[in-house]
Amino acid sequence: MSTAKITFNEKAKAYYELAKPGIIYGNLLTAAAGFLFASQWKSGWGTLLFMLVGLGLIIGCGCAINNATDKEIDSLMDRTKKRAIVSGQIKSESALIYAGILGALGALILGLLTNYTALLVALFGLFVYVGPYGLSKRKTPYSTIIGSLSGAVPPLVGYTAFSNSVDAPGIIIVCLLICWQMTHFAAISLYRKKEYKAAGLPIWSVVHGDWSTQLQAVGFIGLFTIFGVGLFIFGYVGYLFLLGIMITGLGWLWYSVVQTNKLPPGAWGKKVFLSSLIVIMATSLLLAVGPILA
Repeated sequence: MSTAKITFNEKAKAYYELAKPGIIYGNLLTAAAGFLFASQWKSGWGTLLFMLVGLGLIIGCGCAINNATDKEIDSLMDRTKKRAIVSGQIKSESALIYAGILGALGALILGLLTNYTALLVALFGLFVYVGPYGLSKRKTPYSTIIGSLSGAVPPLVGYTAFSNSVDAPGIIIVCLLICWQMTHFAAISLYRKKEYKAAGLPIWSVVHGDWSTQLQAVGFIGLFTIFGVGLFIFGYVGYLFLLGIMITGLGWLWYSVVQTNKLPPGAWGKKVFLSSLIVIMATSLLLAVGPILA
């Protein structure tokens, strides 16, 4: 543990990174897509802004709690062993206080400046992330299913911030994002397998092997495509969205299957992980404009 005195700027940067800004921004992308899907670009720009700020703070709260509770695990993994709590820049107690402040501010903004439905959905996602998922990832490879539910909440927060209701299109979007999350997680578990194994985490690739993980990832890409098409079948989007989501889903499926014959599992996982980032950006764009496309 480092005992060297750090500057104010270094401390501020440490707290900023404690909230995992990359995760926040990625989730806000899907949240904005959910809002624009519901609003069809007609109104509510102030609500959109408040939703993004409030949700971002709540996500930051969850990430800060995760950093505090996962200190021992993070110290065993190369990509996380330099995090502020592990290195001693920030104490776990301070991180939890920081998390509480972020969560309280986010809840106030969502509840008072959007609506209570969006707030409840966001708090549900926070609870699943820091509670059931945080505990289960130490015990079962099925924890990723729980984690994917939390990761699929942001677009529903965006959707409900405008609609003030949890209804069929919102649920389909959640299912779409769960399938994306499961593929994304499976890919990470393959190319980071040695780190997870060293940390003693029973993720799917460690417990059930590489081939099973690849099969799972490909299967969820298929389901991702089906749920995307479902939005068209039930009349929530038009033909251009249908074309876009089929190109995205089937292209991702084809790419992933072809790569299985070319690459070892770890390299395959990294390729599919990187492709999943392109897919989520394309999907967010399609959701944002889907209801207004012919």
